[in-house]
Amino acid sequence: MKRIIIITICLILLLSGCAMKEVYELTSTEGRVLVCNNDTFMLIADSSPIVLNIEDIKNVKKYSDGDLIKVWHDGVEETYPARTKAYRLNLIEKGDMADLDENIVRSLCDMGWIEYDDMCNRYMEADYIIDCETSESSVKCEYQYCYMSLEIPNDWTYEVKEADDECYIRFRPNEEKEGWVVLEWLPVHFGVCGTGLSVEECEINGYNASIGTYDNNKVFSYIRFNDVGEEYIVRNTENTSWFLNYENEIMSILNTVVLSLETE
Repeated sequence: MKRIIIITICLILLLSGCAMKEVYELTSTEGRVLVCNNDTFMLIADSSPIVLNIEDIKNVKKYSDGDLIKVWHDGVEETYPARTKAYRLNLIEKGDMADLDENIVRSLCDMGWIEYDDMCNRYMEADYIIDCETSESSVKCEYQYCYMSLEIPNDWTYEVKEADDECYIRFRPNEEKEGWVVLEWLPVHFGVCGTGLSVEECEINGYNASIGTYDNNKVFSYIRFNDVGEEYIVRNTENTSWFLNYENEIMSILNTVVLSLETE
């Protein structure tokens, strides 16, 4: 019986020694908190983002963007962002979004870790001003006698087709799943029906254009660019359910249009 007790004590001491060794080998790192999409908990330490596995940490929601904390963790995976498992967190001082390096947050935003609008809103709430204009993509359609380009914001979806029968750039908001605004080149003259048609002359990015609407509809049926030597048309395809909500954005996109008979 005494022998069993001695063996049991030895096992307990051995296991305790292993546990103490594991704790002793943990690394501590200081950095600031960034809460990303789906409540992913990230530590920004020495300009390096680290995703923390916090499944064993309680009361994590008390930490918020910009808080300076100390983290005890195990080995770090050399990815970008890096990853590690956290065993303990300790608050050093409270902070806010303004305490986070804007360039690092933007890079994480570009990678999809945090939404662009969410990033802008958080900095605004912290009374920290950043340039939050939506970044854009330069989109071209170039085929034979057709050349046209637009600047499409990243929160809009677009498609391009370059073929003998169709050349177009069409776009719509990411949230919408039906209908398009279509900028297209036609190999033939553009014809319209005159019944119920109202035409308004305007200028779009320096090009003379005609906006056509039918039956006093608030949504244009087409826009024709005049005096450019080729037929360039803008039309909408059954998108009246959302068009009016995005009218200003649509016209801003169209005001980036470049049309040319010469390909670059």
